[in-house]
Amino acid sequence: MKILQINTVLSYGSTGSIVRNIYDGLVADGHDCLIVYGRGDAAEGYQSVSIANKLETLIHVLGSRFFDSHGLFSKSSTQKLIAIIEDYKPDIIQLHNIHGYYLNFPVLFQYLSELTIPVVWLMHDQWAISGGAAYSDNLISQTKRTPEERKEYPKVNFLEQYKRNLQLKKSFFTKLSSLVVVTPSDWLSNQMRESFFQPFPVYTIHNGIDLTKFKATNIEKRENQKKQVLGVAHKWDNRKGTDFFLKLAKDLENTHHFTMVGVDAGLKDNISKNKLPITMLQKTSSVQELVAFYQEADIFLNPTLQDNFPTVNIEAQACGTPVITFQSGGSGESIQDGTTGLVISQGHYDGLKQALLDWPFKNEQIQRNCIENSKKYDKSVMYHQYKLLYQQLMEKKNGF
Repeated sequence: MKILQINTVLSYGSTGSIVRNIYDGLVADGHDCLIVYGRGDAAEGYQSVSIANKLETLIHVLGSRFFDSHGLFSKSSTQKLIAIIEDYKPDIIQLHNIHGYYLNFPVLFQYLSELTIPVVWLMHDQWAISGGAAYSDNLISQTKRTPEERKEYPKVNFLEQYKRNLQLKKSFFTKLSSLVVVTPSDWLSNQMRESFFQPFPVYTIHNGIDLTKFKATNIEKRENQKKQVLGVAHKWDNRKGTDFFLKLAKDLENTHHFTMVGVDAGLKDNISKNKLPITMLQKTSSVQELVAFYQEADIFLNPTLQDNFPTVNIEAQACGTPVITFQSGGSGESIQDGTTGLVISQGHYDGLKQALLDWPFKNEQIQRNCIENSKKYDKSVMYHQYKLLYQQLMEKKNGF
């Protein structure tokens, strides 16, 4: 099989990791795979092509901010992608994030609708069924963005065109006759089935991670010391629950020590200005460093308010560390509540605080529970499910 994957990025982020993991499985099985991505660095050892250029991306960003036209620019980059598809002649096209200021979705989907190539679309967020933000708590009845959503990616500063955007998406996304929708969480699968994607097959395939890299180590006893609480985010913002993390660090400073990975300059200034007792670390691309952070923590705290199926929750458990998170989107789906962590009602600060107080120091039983649970999310398990899906689509395409 020849599989073409398309995503905003390749070398970083959770979506980049998922793209690479699928690629690894395909190549190991003797198949061919090409990755087309929008921006960022390439990843060594992966057959890939970057299609975006800085000027067109800048114009796309400005058009999105001023005219709420995300996904309606970048025609040149989209034509470049179409030329690659024509040349590569894939058996299956797998879409990931097609937002991110690098593609024109009407041009792309008009082209795809004229092909007989099966298309698998892995939804990493709600953007495809939203007229605005990538995440929303009230999509079914929504007709415009909330003031907070206007500030979230993709931002809009002036003219808002929620209804137009949603109608364009419905019109073009439903043109494909051979589309299969995949999401990493049951939560988002249900959202898709309630949307205009209802006529299409929708499957849940949980994200996977490399368990040969994310693994536990021996526990160092820390009696009469503070519980070590870790938080990791590619970008800490309101959606990731930053305010909850900061308040907890202040309220529990006598019993817990908090570490944040992924702190940018603005957040660092805020933490320093308010003299919050938090160890601040920049985001890291080193898996070894990240594993060490997970291993050293007693609790992984993920106070996300909007999320799909966070791989950080799986990574922490694979390293033997329990997770405390909100029941936000699919964030709690990888956790065995009460065994490998706790899932708290969304936005319930007192519940989150009490969970941190009640949960014990990491011990061998907790570590074993977390490791055992993480085995369900090995990247080989994820790839096997995609492989079966690809085979079914090929059989259908070939008339078997």
